[in-house]
Amino acid sequence: MARYEHLPIHKKAMDLAVYLKRIVRSCSRYHKYTLGSELRAKSREIVGVVIAANSRAEKLPLLLELREKLEGLQVLLRICKEVRARRTLSSYGCGTPRSLQIFLARCSFISL
Repeated sequence: MARYEHLPIHKKAMDLAVYLKRIVRSCSRYHKYTLGSELRAKSREIVGVVIAANSRAEKLPLLLELREKLEGLQVLLRICKEVRARRTLSSYGCGTPRSLQIFLARCSFISL
């Protein structure tokens, strides 16, 4: 199995997963167990796809899957913002969307 800890995309995916876990902690109870659980699961899936893509010779199908999962995560984040899942909206101002934009920018090679 190929090493993946040193990859910038893996580091950013892990940072995003940890960040979302912290964000979900401050959501209301209802959103924490509905949208929050989906956000946490999707971020873990993204990390898993990065690890899997690194260990395969044919990376393209997994990178396309990664792009789809990132788009799904982006939709979930927009839904959270619209339903005001957080008690305060200040974190949505730049925090969550900006961290996702940085991650997507690092993954710009996925655009085919």
